[in-house]
Order: sequence, then structure tokens, then C-alpha cells
Amino acid sequence: MVISELEKVLSELQPTLERWDQEMLDMFRFNHAYFSRMASRAVGRQSDTLAAELHSFQDGYTDRNFTDFLRQFLIAEMAEEELQMYQLATATYEKDPFAERRVNRFEHINRDAMFNLCLTYNGELLASIGFDVERGRFMIKQIQGVKGNYERLRSLRWQKALVNYVVRIAQKHDVPQVGILSVDNNRLATKTFATLKDAGIYPEGMTFEDAKLLDSEKEREYLRAASESKVSYVHLGPHQGMMLYDVTARKCGFIRWDDDNYYLTTGGGQIDGNIRKATISDRDKLVRFLERINHDFDPPIEKWDGGLDATVDMLFQKESRIMMHFDEGNTIDGVSIYYLIHGKYGAFVYMVGVSPDKRSSSTALALIREAFEEMLIDRVGCIEAGVFEEKRRIRMLLENVGFRNIGVEEKVYGSCKRMFNYRVSIDQIKLGQFEF
Repeated sequence: MVISELEKVLSELQPTLERWDQEMLDMFRFNHAYFSRMASRAVGRQSDTLAAELHSFQDGYTDRNFTDFLRQFLIAEMAEEELQMYQLATATYEKDPFAERRVNRFEHINRDAMFNLCLTYNGELLASIGFDVERGRFMIKQIQGVKGNYERLRSLRWQKALVNYVVRIAQKHDVPQVGILSVDNNRLATKTFATLKDAGIYPEGMTFEDAKLLDSEKEREYLRAASESKVSYVHLGPHQGMMLYDVTARKCGFIRWDDDNYYLTTGGGQIDGNIRKATISDRDKLVRFLERINHDFDPPIEKWDGGLDATVDMLFQKESRIMMHFDEGNTIDGVSIYYLIHGKYGAFVYMVGVSPDKRSSSTALALIREAFEEMLIDRVGCIEAGVFEEKRRIRMLLENVGFRNIGVEEKVYGSCKRMFNYRVSIDQIKLGQFEF
């Protein structure tokens, strides 16, 4: 009787179990395709080995030879038994939907990047480094030591060790370049500075450059004063950020570029240098470019809310992605801009613009394609765009790559009267259909 009832229950559960099996299979397929796409973006061609390694960083990566690697970064001699206690672990990315299925072991990490490698001692987190995959490079966006671990870290050049470990991975897989975010472009440092300035903790007239050049003890005084005053959003002081990012980059042989970040060429592959993401250091360049195409829009950008400068500042403050195309003279000649919506599940195409001399070229198509590839990396679920009726070529392009019209809005904006609203699911984008 019991057996027959059990068989009945199992029979009823069978469709659910089969559905769960299919969902797990779909999850694996999505993961595999996702990391394959990232690997191709980094190397410029298909790389199954890099895809597998990137996937492993999200799923329990280990390196049995890490002790031998770390040995070259010792400041003083250390007993072998003690050295063996230092190991490398990984932390899943908190925005990764699959991370909900796993335990986040390291709560102290500010996950500003997709891939996080963690230096541990006997399983306890000491420090971490985080990087994102960009076109032709790994971009290091997080170098962090955990407070209270000075004694464990003082015997190591741990910043250099973690940076060089990422460089070694890039070299292993022919990723052409590794970058390190400068403190000037680090949102934690710039936001901390602005917060302390607004709260009156920093003296009047102090600039971000002045704050970077403070000595460590003076910066700690300001941070303690902020804590005592219960000032919120105090994460990374400008001086500490400069030491962690800029000084480490220079010590590791990285060179500062005109976007104020640091880069090291690994010797593998080639970089498509015509398109890259904007940083806050590109603000003035972006303003000058938008001035050139100001009257391509109706009404002109200068008549938008707050004017041209306010529009650019708004874009850097939002969850936006600004892709810039450069000509041979390193001048911006095109941009594509989108920002995240629906709780970062979706993306809205905000602007595509090219300089007058590039209207008949493929620059706009390259920028749109780049934006869509970034959206794939961002794991957005859907893309939305609004195009005025008069922009027939743009509407045709969107329809060619899979967008469907979801409605027409009577919206007077300048001389334009009707806006066509479009949407496409990210998995329905036809990247091969980029032509007018």
C-alpha cells in the first residue's frame, strides 16, 4: 500500500522533475553561450579554453600551484607551512542570477566587477581583485584589502600578486591587454570625496587632486570624522584609492593613457582600438562632440532639460553605457548610449550620433552593434527604443535586427509629432542583420 502510494506521488511529480531538468539544461546552455561570447570578446576569436576558465571563476575555481606563484611576492621569508595557508578562491558575482543558488562566502567584497579572485588565509578572506571582460582586454576595477588583516598581509606584496595573477591569465589565453581603473575614474572614491565635501568634512577649497595627495593618517582623520558625524556613503578615500590603483599599476609596469586609466599590453592578439567605453575623464571630449552634432536632433541637445552640459552629467550619473568611436586622430566621431531600466533587467537606447563626415560610413552600425554586445554582457532581458516617425532609416535598422513595434505615441517634440516605440528580447537580436 505504501509503495503504491509512493509510486503515485512520484508519477505525479515526474512532469515537474522533467521541467526542472530542462531548466537546469537551459541554465547550462545559457551559461556556456554567455561565457563563450565573453571569451570571444576578450580574444577577438572563439576561445573555448578561456570560456571554460571564466565559467570556472563563477563555479569554484582552484589553483593547486598558487603557493608557488605567491612565493615570488614575499617581502620576508615565511615558513612553508605558513605559506600553504594562503590560497586563492573565487566569489560569485552578486548580480548573477545563478548566484542565488550558491552561498556568498565573502560578504566584505564590493563587487564592482563580474569576476572576483580572493586571497584567503585558512579559508578566511584577506583581499580580492575584480575584473570585467571588455573588448580586447581584462579591466581590473576592484583591488581591495579586508579591514583587520594587516598582520596577514604585511608579509606579502599582495596588490602586485593579485594584479600579476590576472595578467598571467590574460597571457595564458592571448588576451591582448589588461587595464586598471584609475582612482580618478573610480566611482567609490569620487563619490566618497563628493560626500565628504558636501558634509563639510573636507575644508573648503579642497579638490580631488588635493585629497589624493593627503598622507594616510590625515585621510584617516577625515574618515573618522565622517564616521562620527554618521555621514553615509564613505567607502574609499581618494588617497587610499590612489595607492591601491594608480601606484600599484605603475609598480606593475602599466602605462597611463589619455582616459586616465592604466594599461599593459600582454603580447597576445590585437586590439580594436576604435571603440571603447567612456569614463568620467572623457566628459569634456563628449561635450565637444555633442556640440558638433547638436543640431542633428530636434530640438537641439542644448535645449534639452538643463542643456548640453547637464545632459552629459546626467548620463555619467545614471546606469548608462556610453560607447565612443574614435577617428585616426583620436577624436570622437560617433557615440551610442544606452542606460539600464526595469531594475537593470532591460536597456533603453538613448542616443546614436555620428559626426557629419561619417554619415555614409559604417560607424553608426559599428556603434550600435557594440552597444548590443555590451547589453549581452550586461545580461539585460530586453532592449527598448523610441524613434520619431521621421527617422525612417533608424526604424528600418531596428526592424532588421529583430525589434518589433509595440505602439505609436503622439508626442510633440520639436517638429516631430509621433514616436514609434520598439522592443526586442535579448535572445532574439539578429546581430548578423546590421545593414540598411
